[in-house]
Amino acid sequence: MAALPPASTLTSNGTGSTLQTVTTDAPSANAGDPERAAKALGTPPENASASYTVPGGQQAGRMDVAFNAFGDGDVMEVWQNGTRIAATGQSYAAGGGAVSAGKAVSGENIVSFDYDPSKGDLSFRFNPNGADSGTAWAVTGVAFNDKTAPIASVSTSATTSQARGTVPFNYDVSVGLKGEKISIGSRDLSTTGLGLDSVDWLGALGSAIGVVDGAKGRVNEALSHFGTKARSFDIASLFNTKLGGVLDIAVGNIVDADLGVESAKLQSAQIKQQLAAKALSIANDQPKILLSLFDKKAA
Repeated sequence: MAALPPASTLTSNGTGSTLQTVTTDAPSANAGDPERAAKALGTPPENASASYTVPGGQQAGRMDVAFNAFGDGDVMEVWQNGTRIAATGQSYAAGGGAVSAGKAVSGENIVSFDYDPSKGDLSFRFNPNGADSGTAWAVTGVAFNDKTAPIASVSTSATTSQARGTVPFNYDVSVGLKGEKISIGSRDLSTTGLGLDSVDWLGALGSAIGVVDGAKGRVNEALSHFGTKARSFDIASLFNTKLGGVLDIAVGNIVDADLGVESAKLQSAQIKQQLAAKALSIANDQPKILLSLFDKKAA
C-alpha cells in the first residue's frame, strides 16, 4: 500500500521485522522525500486518499502496522465489521474495541489492533476525508503477534539501494512457542523494478541481453524467496497441527487422571460410610447381648 509520486524513490534494505520491532525503509539523504519530489516534479501522489479491503486470515492475534506519513500529516484508520478498531493518533484498544477518528500524523508510526477472524475482513482507510496536494504515505511493514506480546516499536534504516515509485512491504508471522517467526519481503517485479523500462531495444544487442539476464536473475530470486517461505509455512503448519494433537492428548490424559482420583475418593467415602454404619450397628447391639446373658443366668 503506498501513495507515492511515480518519480519518487525510496531505499530498500530487503530486511523484514522482528516480532517486537518493525524495521522499515526510509529515503536516504540522496533519495529525497517523496513529498518533496512530488512538489518539485508537479506529479500528484498515487491514491493519496484510498481504501483497501484485506482478508486477515483464520488466525486471531494482534497486528502491528508500520505507517510512514513522511512530512505532511496523513491519517490511517482500520475498520472491521462496521467498527473503527485502530487509527493514527489514537491509543491501542484491546479486544478490538472502538476508537475515535484518526488524527493526522507525520513520520514513522505504529498502529496496533486486535484481529478477530470471526468479524470478517479488515478495511484500511487512508486519508478518508481527503488528502492535501503533494502528500505521500506508505505502509512499510506488518507484524502479526500473540495478543499478549509487547506492542512493536519502529526502527528506520536506509541504504543506497533504490526502488522507484514503490515501497518494500515486510510481513512477519509468529510460528512457534518461543517467538520464532517467518519474515516475508515483497519483490518489485514491475518493468521498472526489473530494469526493463529503460532498455534500448534498438541499440547494442549485448547491452539489452545483459539487462534481460539481470531481470531474469531478479525473477528467479523472487521465485526462490517465495518458494522457500511457502515451504517454511507448510512445515510450521504441520508442526503446529501435530503440536495441537499432542496437547489434546495431554489434556485428555490429565482429565482422565483427575477422574480416576475423584473415583477413588468416592469409593473411599462409601467404604467409610459403610464402616461407620457397621460400627453403629454393633454399638446398638451391645445392650441386648448383656441382657441376654442375665436372662440365661436367671433361668
